[in-house]
Amino acid sequence: MNLKRILAAVGQLPQDEVVLKRTLEIAAIHSAALTVVHCVDLPGHDPDLGRRDTLPGQAAIAARDRIGAALTGLGADPAGIEIRIDAGSPAARLIEICRDSAPRLVVMRAHQKVKLAKRILGSTTDRVIAAGTAPVLVLKRPA
Repeated sequence: MNLKRILAAVGQLPQDEVVLKRTLEIAAIHSAALTVVHCVDLPGHDPDLGRRDTLPGQAAIAARDRIGAALTGLGADPAGIEIRIDAGSPAARLIEICRDSAPRLVVMRAHQKVKLAKRILGSTTDRVIAAGTAPVLVLKRPA
């Protein structure tokens, strides 16, 4: 399989470090470019993530810092990795990003939640898989 770009979808750190670690391993094996995506979902707020004086802007800065620190902790140079912070529903944004950037693989973590709403509506991972825009590697957390 020829992997040109791999997308790592992260929502919570340190839980999603397993996603970053596995994605870094696959990217190194295939000499693929890596994009790490995090979605800030704060309904009712201005989605301008570039402004430091807004809650979404501060959330985006904090997310970028956490991702950079996690990558550094895993021995990767964040400067060589695209870190993308977007606003909106994680599932909808990930599907849109996959359609636009056409990654050859998406790596995500199974959250294994059993909340009724998640079972009825489906998780972010379920929705990205159902959209079929790219192959998805779902990582399970250790038992």
